[in-house]
Amino acid sequence: MKALPLKEILAVIDGEVIAGSSEFEIIDVKTSSPGLRNGTLFFHTKKGLTIDQNFNRYKKRVAIVTDKKIDLDQLNDNVTLITVDNSVNALASFTSYYRGLFTIPVVGITGTAGKTTTKEMLAHILRGEQNVQCTYKSMNGIVLNLKYLLGINEDTDVAVFEMGVSYPGNIRKSGAVFKPSIGMITNIGTAHLETCKTLERYIGAKGEMLEALDYKGQLLLNSDDENIKKIDLHPFKGQVYYFGQKSECAYRISQIEYAAEKMVFQLHVKGHSSKRVYVPGLGEQCVYNAAAAIAAAHLTGMDLSSCIERIGSFKQMERHVSVERGLNRATIIDDTWNSNPSSAYAALKVLQKIAENKKSVAVFGKLQRLGAKQHEEHVKLGARMKELGISCLITIGKDAQDIGDAAIQAGIAQANVFNVLSAEELQEKLLSITDENTVVLLKMSLDKMDQSYRRQIMTIKSTEN
Repeated sequence: MKALPLKEILAVIDGEVIAGSSEFEIIDVKTSSPGLRNGTLFFHTKKGLTIDQNFNRYKKRVAIVTDKKIDLDQLNDNVTLITVDNSVNALASFTSYYRGLFTIPVVGITGTAGKTTTKEMLAHILRGEQNVQCTYKSMNGIVLNLKYLLGINEDTDVAVFEMGVSYPGNIRKSGAVFKPSIGMITNIGTAHLETCKTLERYIGAKGEMLEALDYKGQLLLNSDDENIKKIDLHPFKGQVYYFGQKSECAYRISQIEYAAEKMVFQLHVKGHSSKRVYVPGLGEQCVYNAAAAIAAAHLTGMDLSSCIERIGSFKQMERHVSVERGLNRATIIDDTWNSNPSSAYAALKVLQKIAENKKSVAVFGKLQRLGAKQHEEHVKLGARMKELGISCLITIGKDAQDIGDAAIQAGIAQANVFNVLSAEELQEKLLSITDENTVVLLKMSLDKMDQSYRRQIMTIKSTEN
């Protein structure tokens, strides 16, 4: 965080000091009490949290902003107490002011699948020349927005923020904090229906990116995504750029090829000669992520050739279509970071491509966050197995059994479809049906499963079995 005099902040939030001194600098801002340090500004916004003697245990110079009546006898002499009409509004005023201190490019990224990888790719490209502040891995909850914003300081050249959707309104709230100058929607599939209820509402929630941009600035969209086309762009007054395989794209993809542990494609950018791009990772989704990241970096002002050179040294994220040798010398595709319909179909295409004439085994846990649509999406997924040439299917748990039932209905032999109820049973089944001429796809949201599966999958990925 850029250090700010408390007096400067008081003017921004229209706060009145009723106890303590205002003659010190603020170097941190929090909305939760653990970990307060000298120079912390604490906004008392949470219902049920009382300001009492617990604050005395820190014995730090802190300032508290509150709209509640506080017993001054409860606080030690190091605490400055500031009253405001509304603590939530005061916090919003502060975050808006702090964001306004910086005129750097800020990129906001959302999408159903690939947004974390695209964000990591973009940050990697930009770090070749600039100091970058970005969200950590896939931790994009709105409760972390303040922390990420405060990561911007005088040394920051550009910021890259992943903006997720758990509920409608999430991107609107994140946009109010980050105020991106460049927005990106990687794709929109079926996800978060337990909270958004319908695909239409979910598409609308992703479309809040336009509002996050204040209907101006630069917007990057996937031209080949059918759901993105449903977003009404008429209110948007900024510049829209497309990436994808359509001829009208500002960043056009062509000649996609699989190579050893990487994808190769041609990138056509208006005003530039065609460029050959090499990106670590496998699958067409990797190509689209890379093209989107290159496009965003280019829009921040980075040289196109430098962007393409940097993407070649990107280190693939763990458990994102990672390929290695494992159990019985079989080829293991680990895609266990997350599982929704979009990422499931993308992973199956990679399995189909890598397996070719080998035996292909797909291992699926249930698709996540689909609410009442889970069974319907499981049936659709299972019905695709025969078409994609999957040799064997293993589903994990009773919640995923309907994927296997649909695969049998689609024509996969019942003898090649299995349902396991434990991590140990999964390993035993794979031991019995795999060899060095087998390719296994592990597709599930591993962090949402029993820890025994994490341990067992480490064993499955080991060549010592």
